[in-house]
Amino acid sequence: RHIYEEFVGRLYHGETKTDECTFRWNRNYSRDEECGVKSEDWRWLHNRGVAELGKGEGQPPTTIFCTMTDETDRLNKESEEAKLTDRYRRMFDGSIIGLAFFDKDFQLLTANQKMREILKFQGEKDPYYYGKKLYELPTFQDLIRNKEVEELHFCTKSIVIERGVNCYMELRVHPIYDEKGELFYITLTFRDVTQERELYLQNKRNERDMRRANEAIKQYETELQYLMDTCNMRFFRTSFSKRECYFFKSLGMPEKVMSFDELIAHFIDSPFRQGLMEPENYFNVPQTTVTKMHPLFHEGEDLQWNHIDSVPYFDEHGQLEGSYGIVRNVTELIEKQR
Repeated sequence: RHIYEEFVGRLYHGETKTDECTFRWNRNYSRDEECGVKSEDWRWLHNRGVAELGKGEGQPPTTIFCTMTDETDRLNKESEEAKLTDRYRRMFDGSIIGLAFFDKDFQLLTANQKMREILKFQGEKDPYYYGKKLYELPTFQDLIRNKEVEELHFCTKSIVIERGVNCYMELRVHPIYDEKGELFYITLTFRDVTQERELYLQNKRNERDMRRANEAIKQYETELQYLMDTCNMRFFRTSFSKRECYFFKSLGMPEKVMSFDELIAHFIDSPFRQGLMEPENYFNVPQTTVTKMHPLFHEGEDLQWNHIDSVPYFDEHGQLEGSYGIVRNVTELIEKQR
């Protein structure tokens, strides 16, 4: 109310011949002795006034002409548009993808924060980018010819020497046409895929190395199986906690499992016999022996010579868990030497 009163006062006291003001007015305001203000309906009103001054100097105006306009709908619309614009601006600047708009003459209009980071803008209106047409930028010199643009989506290595840009990018160019089919705007999106590309290449290298390793392992398995088959050899692994020994003819399931007590009974006179009674003290270092013993893998009374190599293995805390190695029947070899 005071805004309107001041507005009328300025005209009445001759401070100005014309004036205007904008104020809020509750057009449902009513003084009622029982219920007071019935409801609220606030409106924005704009008032323009012209004072017709009196004939004598210092005389108050004889008439004040006012025109009042309801500006509520216009101001509400402007407020909504401002909120919408602010919302889209925050979305535009907060995008994780670089975005830029060009006009129909290929001139840069605006670029979001991510685009500025990718292309290393120098200042709000970088003269390098704002001073060049889209088709004059290095990445697009061979893509946009005769000033004609089409829908494009591609990946490339982008180099801008003047700004120190050197990265791999995924780009999309999208022309926007008006109702007459004429070019109106051009949108450009950038996505830096340098790290993504490096991860992809590293995965490809890992896959290649893994494939080669699997091929090598397969070859080693074939060669080891050949040795086991032709040299009458077995691979073994012991568990000190379970006091068991596992013999393998191949890399699959164990061919035979013996307790330490059963294994000790096969030895006649060998350090391994005593060692199996206290394995933690004997097999904590590599051991090798050639000893005469009862057959391990077939029934019979004839003794055989076996060559045994044993190597200890430990858990992740350095605690001795057992040993592994090979046992080979060398009876024929020793008899030939005799």
